[in-house]
Amino acid sequence: MLKMAAYRIAYAALLAAALAFSQIYAGHLSSVVLITVLILPLVSLIMAVIVRFSLKLAFDCTPVTVERGTEVKARLTVKNRSPFPCSSLFITASLSDPEDQRGSKLIFSLGMLQTKQLNFIYPSNFRGEFEITVSKVCIYDILKLFKLKKDVDFKKSVLVVPKIYNPMGFGGSDLVTEEEAAAQTSDYSGGERSFVRKYNNGDDIRKIHWKLSSKQEDYMVWTEIKNRFQSAVVFCDLSRYSDDKVRNAKNADAVIEIGLAACFYNIRQGRECVLAYYSEEYGKTCFMPVSSIKELYDTAILTASIQGYKGEPSLESESEKLFSQNENPPATLLITCDGSESLVRTAKKITAYSEVSVILVGNPRGTVENSLNSLKKVRFSSIDLNIDSEKISKALSHIYQ
Repeated sequence: MLKMAAYRIAYAALLAAALAFSQIYAGHLSSVVLITVLILPLVSLIMAVIVRFSLKLAFDCTPVTVERGTEVKARLTVKNRSPFPCSSLFITASLSDPEDQRGSKLIFSLGMLQTKQLNFIYPSNFRGEFEITVSKVCIYDILKLFKLKKDVDFKKSVLVVPKIYNPMGFGGSDLVTEEEAAAQTSDYSGGERSFVRKYNNGDDIRKIHWKLSSKQEDYMVWTEIKNRFQSAVVFCDLSRYSDDKVRNAKNADAVIEIGLAACFYNIRQGRECVLAYYSEEYGKTCFMPVSSIKELYDTAILTASIQGYKGEPSLESESEKLFSQNENPPATLLITCDGSESLVRTAKKITAYSEVSVILVGNPRGTVENSLNSLKKVRFSSIDLNIDSEKISKALSHIYQ
């Protein structure tokens, strides 16, 4: 922020000096100096007012869908249509990120009839739907004595999708071959890693997902799941035990991203699989069949805004329906963060129907690891919250060996 008080004190001192000069040296010159010093602030203010009403701003943020960990870029175009220069503009923009609420602040000058483009860049640290907001524009006069505000309300929603790790090799999230990437981009709009898929009617995939009644949805999903349940199911446990928003966000992101990596692993091994998670919003377990890279991208979008919930892993109550009604129950991978003893009961219940594996993320609660060790049919692996391709590859290799 400009230190306006210092400028005002300095100008007040100049005004006092001019007044003293006119008193000591009475004459034409001293009067001209005094009048000039008195008029200059008024002229400067009038110029600032003209600039304020002549300022045109436009806001742009593309793409609106990015992968977690990449930069969210927004551009503000400012045009001064007045015949006067603007010595200083102060603009504030912010991203509704749970970890960083400070925002970006820019101070710059703008000449007469000049246009400038400003880039706001934010790291997308968490999965979810966020909003970039330009909420404050202040205009300073040339003498830095006055500050005028211009009301703006630019907002742009940004969907940060989970990062899709490649569990087949180390060194980053390089998903597909060049041929596969070319096939994917033909179905997706935008550049810079946009995951928003457009259909023939132009709707966003999130807006057209399951436009059915509740009974129709349950029937169609369950039929599809039974067909796909011959290979593997990956269950993401998003239950939370903390009220710390940042910690909960990190936990949920890690669980979802390991789940997507497990689906990717199964695809590469030629197995179809189902990603499952409990939705507090719908009050039930949701299932997402994943059998191709294309479906993996779609699933990444649909899991972008899933929130954690307070409670125990919901698979404990769902396991009877999921496994007892299937002639050939699938192998199950349960991914959980801050797991509790309920997780052990869930794993034990599933072993009555199917093979079960567990990935423990972060620091498991109590004696969970020892309890899982005591279950003969349960294979488990641990991974810390700072996940990467190499750690995920090792965990999945141990699970699926």
